[in-house]
Amino acid sequence: MCVLNKKLLLTIFLGILPLIFALTIHFTSAQEFLPINWDLEGPYYQTDWGKVAPNWTPFVISGTLHFDNTVEFYDNPLAEHWTGSTSQLLISSSLYENTGDGVYKAGILQHITGLRPGQYGFRAKILTIFQSSYMGPGAPNRDDKMFKAVGIDPTGGTDPQSPAVIWSPWDGKHMQWRDMRVTTDITGTEATLFVAVDSPNPYGPYPHENVAFIDALAFVRAPTVTLTATLRPGHIIHLDWEAQPAELGYLTGKYDLAVRSDGDWQPLLEQAAQTSYDFVAAYGVTYTFRLRAWEHYNSHPANRGDDPLLLYGEQTVSIRYEDHLPPTVTVNALPTYSPERFWVSWSGEDDLTGIAMYDVQFQEDSGPWQDWVTGTTQTGALFTGTPGKTYGFRVRATDYAGNTADWPNSAQTVTTIPPAGIRGRILGPDGAPAAGVVITGTGALAVMPPNGSGLYGLYYQVAAPTPVSITASSPLYLPPDPFHLSVLPNSFIPLTITMRPKDDMICEGGFERLTSCWEVGTYSNTHWVTRPVTLLDQSYNGHHSALLMVNSILSQTLSFAGTLQDLFLTFWTRPISRTGPLTLTIFLSPLSEPPVFQRSIEVGESDDWSLNVVPLPPVTGTLALHLSLRGAAGDGLGIDALSLGSPPLRCYLPLVFRDGSY
Repeated sequence: MCVLNKKLLLTIFLGILPLIFALTIHFTSAQEFLPINWDLEGPYYQTDWGKVAPNWTPFVISGTLHFDNTVEFYDNPLAEHWTGSTSQLLISSSLYENTGDGVYKAGILQHITGLRPGQYGFRAKILTIFQSSYMGPGAPNRDDKMFKAVGIDPTGGTDPQSPAVIWSPWDGKHMQWRDMRVTTDITGTEATLFVAVDSPNPYGPYPHENVAFIDALAFVRAPTVTLTATLRPGHIIHLDWEAQPAELGYLTGKYDLAVRSDGDWQPLLEQAAQTSYDFVAAYGVTYTFRLRAWEHYNSHPANRGDDPLLLYGEQTVSIRYEDHLPPTVTVNALPTYSPERFWVSWSGEDDLTGIAMYDVQFQEDSGPWQDWVTGTTQTGALFTGTPGKTYGFRVRATDYAGNTADWPNSAQTVTTIPPAGIRGRILGPDGAPAAGVVITGTGALAVMPPNGSGLYGLYYQVAAPTPVSITASSPLYLPPDPFHLSVLPNSFIPLTITMRPKDDMICEGGFERLTSCWEVGTYSNTHWVTRPVTLLDQSYNGHHSALLMVNSILSQTLSFAGTLQDLFLTFWTRPISRTGPLTLTIFLSPLSEPPVFQRSIEVGESDDWSLNVVPLPPVTGTLALHLSLRGAAGDGLGIDALSLGSPPLRCYLPLVFRDGSY
């Protein structure tokens, strides 16, 4: 095993490790530039992760690695270090047991107190080696396999994963001592420094190591920078700056200037001696400029003649050019298909004076443009169209400087309302509009979710009758059985959907299969005879309904725990055969006792399905529910979607037809 010297002349196999070092520096008034043990000298103390330099606290975010004194670990005074007699080592190696597979995130920290508010700079020297120091012919490029950075938490927190930490860019250079720097403003009297190494890749099957060396830390007050920006004719933003040195150093007279409007910083000047710059700006764009002034801290112990300690102070300023252009507007894309009522929204940009108002026009099919919304400050509105029509929209804006954009030549977004579908209302078991219901339909091009009145819509474009299945779900209700319908070309099918209560006490209220929950009784030669329920293929929803003939009783026994109130019995009925008036009577009675509740309903004249909502009194115990039909002999009634329970709403509508009318 060879050990690297300062010029990296020896070969060493070292493993990648994800490291994060955090420093805590306690300053006194006499040594504000000097962290305690800034060069990570010994004697190192033992921790659960190995040996760490005095006054530093190790931490490991993930993975397994070993901390140690570099020179002691390799037993070689030439082992890698930048200053002093050693450096802090972090290693994960196949050559050393229990040091992991090279993948880790770890570090050390040191908390600083006694600071004076101001801008501070932090520097650390870091060397990372992935797998091996071999750099000869045929050696692979091992850059960007291990990463390093330095950070400052200006709040004094000690969590390296905190969003409060200000980090330098992450550097992935292999086999080079890298000078990592970061600057930030500190408003309090404490801070925490971090030196970070992230090793996300394993060292592989060979006797390799992922290793990092940390040395030569400096934490000092940064120079003060004053940057001003003024607007000048000809799209020019004129920048002036000056700087004042911090203690224990002198300005180099070199400056870096960068700009960004969207995205990454773009350099304008690097290590330049000038103190002003004219930037050519675009209309309506906000620019942020960053000026860095460099200071040489030659009296700091971390300074070295062949590599001087340089840190920067910085300031940013944002400015936008005078507004002489109209705003730009974007209309949010509409789906290919929309329901009859849909939301149209737009947004505008005017970085200089701001948008004062919008005008919106629409076009039906290929007709003329028509004003829809004018002079509004809103960025959206609800549009109502006609089935089978296509609608286009365009928007223009006016800014506070009075600039108004021209109308676009064509529509900025287009949508079509399909000409066919299913629509109606969604009701709770008490007949009131149901909230929080999600409607789905097989093959639907668009869905209008229920509004406050329960109205909904499912939209289709079909050339021939098309079978579809409609479902409804909600956290407030139990779902009804699916509806099986056929969508017809160029027409809308009315459909009222009733949800079941969460506490539905009816067994098999949809009559989708034969069940022992129900029985039908009738008199035959003065004897009471019971038989199974006759199921009909005609149904309100699902596939079946129950047939109730005149002078027959449809019954089910129910058990009510405690005294229940605010109950509703809900069901749909449809005459199957009728030669005269039909009366349906509902009653609840204890077994072999007189009814505790009874109500009669005259079956309406409609031959379609009708909704019946019957409020019930408080009930308790075991009761029989009976539905009895009176009328002419041979007449019958279909019953479907029967439920009994307490809905979340307490509205009561006695009768609603399938098409949603009253």
